[in-house]
Amino acid sequence: MSEVRKTATNHIEALFTLTVVYYQQGQLHAASVNANVIHTPSLADNNLRNIIHPRDPTCSRLQLPVGDKVGLTKTGVHYCRLPPGTTSTALHWHSHEDEWAYIVDAGRDCFLLTHDEGTNETKEVPLTTGDFLAFPAGTKVAHGFRTGKDSLVYLMGGSRESMDICHYPEIGQRLIIDRNGENWLVDEQHVKTQG
Repeated sequence: MSEVRKTATNHIEALFTLTVVYYQQGQLHAASVNANVIHTPSLADNNLRNIIHPRDPTCSRLQLPVGDKVGLTKTGVHYCRLPPGTTSTALHWHSHEDEWAYIVDAGRDCFLLTHDEGTNETKEVPLTTGDFLAFPAGTKVAHGFRTGKDSLVYLMGGSRESMDICHYPEIGQRLIIDRNGENWLVDEQHVKTQG
């Protein structure tokens, strides 16, 4: 493991340790340290789920829902590894949910992919270890990650709104997400605006 990655992953451990200290001094005095700490440097690939994107099966990533594992309910946080030569997800943006990513370890040829609906252009933005990326709700810039010969390790997360619309401009679809019920996939050609 590179020195940069060791330093970055130690920061992740500190993040979870600080959460434990807060809870111990706050309402959850009985919180177990082991229940609230995930030592990400020790996670082997077989501890992570291979997430294949349902809209584009050529996109996948290895992922562990660390937020769920430590009991978070209002925000999602995932520890992700993107093997060499992989795209993480179909490029997308959210109408109601904020989304963010923190780059734990980026090889020399790891990129943020962005698709601007206004110009219909897809661009590659080089990533470096320590980068923080934010995608505020409603920002119409679809995004995902791509690796070349090197792998990428990152934390990603976002709000968990009760309703959201996930837009896939390159595929021409929208996924309407209802966290309390069903989800609906709609082809853009069938979307009609009113007003």
